[in-house]
Amino acid sequence: MAPVIFFAVVLVLVGISLASEPADSAAVADSLQAGSPDSLAGEQPDSISPGDETGHDQDEDEIEAEATRTRRGKPLFQDPGSLLWGTHPKYDVTISRRKDVTNWDAKIALQRRLSEKLSLNLNATVHARENSTLNRSDSNDRTSAKLKYTLNDDINFGLSYSAQVNAYRFGLGGGEPQDRKKKQDLTVSSEFSRALTDVVDVTLKTVAGSTENSFADVRNRGSKQDITASLSYSPTEDLKTTVNYSGRRMLLDSSVDSSGVSVFTSEDRTLTQNLSFSMNYEVTPGIKIDFDAARSSQEKQHPEPKEKKQEMETSGTRRAGVKASFGVIERVTWDVSVGFRTSRREFKLGTDKNNKIGNSSLAASAKIQAWRGARFNLGGGREVTRSEYTTANTGDDIHSSLSLKLSQNLGPKADLSMTALSDMVSVFYDDKIATPKDRDRLSNRVSMDLNYDPLEKIAMKLGGEFSEEQSVYVRAAASANNNTTRKYRVSGRYSVKTFRNIDITQTYDLSAIFTYYHFGESKNTLVRSSNVQTRFAVPVYRGLKTSFNHSYKFQDQGGYLNLGGRRSYNRSAETETHTLRLGCDYKLGKFLTLAVNQSYFMQQSWDYEDGEKVLDYERVRTDITGKMVFKYDVGEKTKISLSIQQNNKEGTTVNKDFKSYRNIELEASHVF
Repeated sequence: MAPVIFFAVVLVLVGISLASEPADSAAVADSLQAGSPDSLAGEQPDSISPGDETGHDQDEDEIEAEATRTRRGKPLFQDPGSLLWGTHPKYDVTISRRKDVTNWDAKIALQRRLSEKLSLNLNATVHARENSTLNRSDSNDRTSAKLKYTLNDDINFGLSYSAQVNAYRFGLGGGEPQDRKKKQDLTVSSEFSRALTDVVDVTLKTVAGSTENSFADVRNRGSKQDITASLSYSPTEDLKTTVNYSGRRMLLDSSVDSSGVSVFTSEDRTLTQNLSFSMNYEVTPGIKIDFDAARSSQEKQHPEPKEKKQEMETSGTRRAGVKASFGVIERVTWDVSVGFRTSRREFKLGTDKNNKIGNSSLAASAKIQAWRGARFNLGGGREVTRSEYTTANTGDDIHSSLSLKLSQNLGPKADLSMTALSDMVSVFYDDKIATPKDRDRLSNRVSMDLNYDPLEKIAMKLGGEFSEEQSVYVRAAASANNNTTRKYRVSGRYSVKTFRNIDITQTYDLSAIFTYYHFGESKNTLVRSSNVQTRFAVPVYRGLKTSFNHSYKFQDQGGYLNLGGRRSYNRSAETETHTLRLGCDYKLGKFLTLAVNQSYFMQQSWDYEDGEKVLDYERVRTDITGKMVFKYDVGEKTKISLSIQQNNKEGTTVNKDFKSYRNIELEASHVF
């Protein structure tokens, strides 16, 4: 019923605005012709230039200024032609079929200025999806509309409606949907915004309306009211303070359903409030201080299906933070920040979910330009989190970190960057016996990247990385999980553009990851990987180009044990993968593009049994794809796009339904 009432109101307002538009236009035209009390209209000028009986000796710029007198920076009178359509309605239609799935999409968007003070915005989307293999169809419809009335520069009103409906059914022949979910909102809003003085701005907005939601197992329906207020005070250019408040009140009728049968209903009330304060102050040039604080609270009622009672949930958060920036020393900039945050949740029925979490943090960073072409970024911080539950998981988390990054410009052809990171996390539980999981985790990483472009058509990159992560459990009962993981990685890349603009690119990547268990060497593992990728891009003729891509990856893994005082690598598995792709693209004029691609994939995996290499599996797949894309613009308002793709696949892992299928996609859009 709500949508019907809403669109009825919209139609009435549109009709009134259209009916009054000629009169309004005439009034504006009359006002332009009559001019202001300060103009020459209605008076005999002292002198008129000879030969010009219309009085055109008046400055044209002065006449234009008369017609567009402004108040608070906005024109008081406007050209009647500007009251026409701002943006014409636009329609988009898309139809696509991929294998056994067909999609239909239709969109409409409309923005219209009905009068000088009234504007309308409409959006609608319809999506349907059919899967012939699953014999299932889905739909997703979205609608939104907003009507805005501007009373003056400070006050405006709005009426908005939004809805989303999802449904699915088994059987492509129609029938009633097995499941249907709906969400809709209808609201009326008013907003007041004014600069009270040169240093004080105030904003106030209220929203009231109804809401309905059946997307979750709990169906809600009722009313809601929102209020937001903001007060800004800026006595100088260096100081700005802002206070914000927001509140929401919801009166909902909730229902818990199971297979369409109501299990439990309740009348729920929710009250949410948020208050925040922020200040930005530049003490002196180069020294800035930012401060922010906030507090929020919520009282929420909702049904508890298990208890078949109404649950009362109370929650709240508090936070505050200060950040200071110092740039008084040339080539050095410091940032220091301190913050804390606490949150709590309490339940009337589910008291086992009660919790209180507190967090405090201290962080600092610096940017230093040590010498020409070099920049150091230093950073560090410490964060402590205290979590209190009704269970034995109550405890503290302590997180400390330190970082260093160097960027060095080695000239017009090369640059170097190095990064070092250190991270420490400690977890402590109050109940050591019930929760013997106290542990420390230390991570360190060092990396380096070098970019070098020796010639205009040659680019090279070299990288390296080493990282180590240690996990140590404090309690002896869990010490078997203590381990250290080390990673070594080297990478390289070069790109060359030869004659006839042929691009050649190769990428290399070698890595080894070793995990060592301190008290259980039987679980030690070593994984080694090597990856080489090669790409050729060859332009044959204008509009015609070909490409060649090959990827090779080899990986082996196994145990790394201590045998007879010496560490020995016992390989357990190997995997080798090849991927080859050939492509050809041809663009015929402005409208048609043809593409043919063929790929070949092969993967072999071996296991080692008693030192013997045994083939575990082999996978082979061949793909051939042909694609045609046609794009055509009919004038400036209509666009059409058609894409047809034929796919053929063969291989040991290809499902018979996907050996041959076609994808078709049609798009059309028109602006009226």
